[in-house]
Amino acid sequence: MEPSFQIKYLESLSQGIADIYYNKRYCDVTISVEGAKFECHKLILGAMSCYFNAMFSSGMRESRDEVITIQNVDKDTFKTLLKYVYTGDDLITMENVQNLLRVANMLQVKCLQEHCENFLNKILSSENCLSIWKMASAIGCSKLVRKSWKYILENFVIIMEFDEFDSLDVNDIISLIRDNDLNTSSEEVVYDAVIKWIQANPEERKSQIDNLLTHIRFPFISTKYINEHKGIKILTNSMYFQELVKEFPIRSNEKDCSLINSRIFQPHQYQHRQEQVLCIVGTRSRHPNPQQTELKCFSYMRDSEYVMAKLPVEPGACFAVCCTKEDVYLSGGYHGQTLFLHYNGVTNTWQQYEGLKEGRWGHDMILLNGNVYSIGGSSRSSQTLSSIECYTPQNNRNEIVGNLLLPVSFMASAVIKNKIFIFGGMLQDRTFSQNIQCFDIESGTCKIVGSMPEMTTSASRVVVIENAVYIFYRGSDIMMYTEESGLTKVGTMPEFDHYGVVHHKGLILIVGCRNNQYSSLAFNPVSREITEYTQTFKAAMCGYHCMNLVISKQHMKNIEFDDILDQSEAGTLQG
Repeated sequence: MEPSFQIKYLESLSQGIADIYYNKRYCDVTISVEGAKFECHKLILGAMSCYFNAMFSSGMRESRDEVITIQNVDKDTFKTLLKYVYTGDDLITMENVQNLLRVANMLQVKCLQEHCENFLNKILSSENCLSIWKMASAIGCSKLVRKSWKYILENFVIIMEFDEFDSLDVNDIISLIRDNDLNTSSEEVVYDAVIKWIQANPEERKSQIDNLLTHIRFPFISTKYINEHKGIKILTNSMYFQELVKEFPIRSNEKDCSLINSRIFQPHQYQHRQEQVLCIVGTRSRHPNPQQTELKCFSYMRDSEYVMAKLPVEPGACFAVCCTKEDVYLSGGYHGQTLFLHYNGVTNTWQQYEGLKEGRWGHDMILLNGNVYSIGGSSRSSQTLSSIECYTPQNNRNEIVGNLLLPVSFMASAVIKNKIFIFGGMLQDRTFSQNIQCFDIESGTCKIVGSMPEMTTSASRVVVIENAVYIFYRGSDIMMYTEESGLTKVGTMPEFDHYGVVHHKGLILIVGCRNNQYSSLAFNPVSREITEYTQTFKAAMCGYHCMNLVISKQHMKNIEFDDILDQSEAGTLQG
């Protein structure tokens, strides 16, 4: 059946069912709700509701009764649900959505439940997120629970000021303050929120004080702050707090310090709150400090960006980077050559390690089994290199562990099943290689395993998803490589001046600058479509690399754009 005929059929069927509903024809069952009677049809109810379908097909007494009574549902909400079942009309409003969701969930009208959840997702706010979360938790709407909980964590500082926060039970408060994703500028804010909640009902909650305080991360609160607040009356009932004050006394002439190394602290109290962010390492393309390499992070959860610790040494252009969950490794560069740096996302610090055995730039770096491999590139004298070095954290040094079969620079590299694949690259004569090389880390040998189409550029960025390598060539093709199928074209790469790619929630984000404007696109590896991404990451850089990194929230300090560039320049990049 052609789509147009299918649509006409469904429209005709829907209209016929609506006519039967409005004219109350052919009814074979009556539903009683709060004394109100609703004439219905078993066929329609059973088709739209798993609850009624099970009831009518069970052979139980209800399946034979002419009148069925539904408990714990108000008649107005049931009337609205019934109209939706028969007509499909959009009847959801701000006033009825929560009641309608409860009843749709109870009667298992899945499409209406999903519609209500989507409606609530769109209207989530600081004022209603707690009530939506509690309601969704009570009826088991897992998607809505996750979405509203994420919203609560993200907007905690605002939400804690509302009266509804004070009505949460103690387990809810503990769940909030224990969550590593809690968005707060400092642990002092968490401490204040707990005290506020206790003071909202001190007589009933004073027995919970010690329990709550053990979940606050006191090692990140200054002794001065605690000393300033130790006079709070409610805390005189807390043995835990009194022990804390005794252990860290402060005199007026003492320097402020952190609460550390206490015997009363538990391991989880020493954990930093963390967030996965988009990390970009590149060379600044605008003032101040043009041509300076820096590390910037962008929050996926909010429209914020952060400049992290400065590099201790300037590598120059054409350095290489790779990352673990919480660490970034950077090596080489036109100025750095043998430079080897490590960034720790938990402490927001850079450390310089023993350098590369061979100075290089235009090379690549790969992380495999906890070790960092630096591959190929060019020497200071522009000799294309074949050597592969491996940095092992246990030994804290680089060693040459093998060689490429064909020396290349500016190549794309990726890991598949404990092997390093090197795609194309620039040869010594400045032409582009059409070979795919594979380096086996166990044997230390390299071989050619395939060929590539003729390329007009070697500039590329790579993402690996489930042993499939996606290579994004600047202004050219998007290629996919698997060991089973080889190399195939899966898309066309839009023109970018500068760009990086990163895997995020099933999509590959292409982040960069097009036509002197910031741009963020999303490539779907399943549908192979490219669409505009909802968030723009403003990185005034060139030659940069994108990666996901988990960093400590205490180091996420917002950039004030007024301090960096004139507002008239915002949104564009200097050439």
